[in-house]
Amino acid sequence: MKVKKGARGKRVKLEPMKAEECEQVAKLIAASTNAEEGLWALRTLRNHFASKRVGIDDGRRYFTLKLYKEKARKQIIGVIGLHHYSWGPNDVVWLGWLAVKPEYQRKGYGWYMLVTMLDKAAKLGYKRIFVETYSTKDYVKARAFFKKAGFYVAGKVKDYLGKGKHMIVLSRTTK
Repeated sequence: MKVKKGARGKRVKLEPMKAEECEQVAKLIAASTNAEEGLWALRTLRNHFASKRVGIDDGRRYFTLKLYKEKARKQIIGVIGLHHYSWGPNDVVWLGWLAVKPEYQRKGYGWYMLVTMLDKAAKLGYKRIFVETYSTKDYVKARAFFKKAGFYVAGKVKDYLGKGKHMIVLSRTTK
């Protein structure tokens, strides 16, 4: 994807994530949510790239948002992904992590990534998109962000993360 002047005129580029970025991306996810989520992310990302190395398509695509500061210098400030499960409906995709480094939050970068992924998902033929959030305080901002973007509560998995910690599944159409 081309370098664009995105969120407030900054030069950003959303590009496919590389295997060597797993640790950096997991730390970013931990910083924007919590340490446990960062550990789950690291395990998931490592498994994804291990599968990819041996030719297995796990249905996941991850992208990093890079901020270009100088001619060749770039910094990862966000991550987003799409998960399509082969056992699920063909027109449904799940949003993988959408995380932005805390110091870059509320500057339009998350919105830029979400709008870009919704467009990509629609072009790939997906009609509906789902995202997992949780009832814990670490996800209050995320739920508000997704609701502002037109997502609605599609379901709830009670006590998913333990007693009183529910998974809240949000959804919307890709267009």
